[in-house]
Amino acid sequence: MGEEGKVTFAEKHPRLNFLLGLIFIVLLAVIVLWVIKFIFSFIGDGINSATLFLKKFVNNTDKVIVVAMITGSVSIVGVIFSSMIARVVDYRYNVKKYLV
Repeated sequence: MGEEGKVTFAEKHPRLNFLLGLIFIVLLAVIVLWVIKFIFSFIGDGINSATLFLKKFVNNTDKVIVVAMITGSVSIVGVIFSSMIARVVDYRYNVKKYLV
């Protein structure tokens, strides 16, 4: 029996092949949905705990310190953001310089 005589599983049992494929797709979809639900619940719990911490922190801390911490956080985020943009611009400039 050469290559002509071999029959694949899908050709022998098309309905069973379809059923197995459907089961695998449904199982994969259930697993993906479960992982997404787990990730969102984890993020939601983190946001809830962060807001509770911030409420307690703001109630127990002087307002000047809270304003200073917010200002410092905004400054740090701005520096990180601007350094990332500077790297992207520098990379594009170097690519153009070497390609020309």
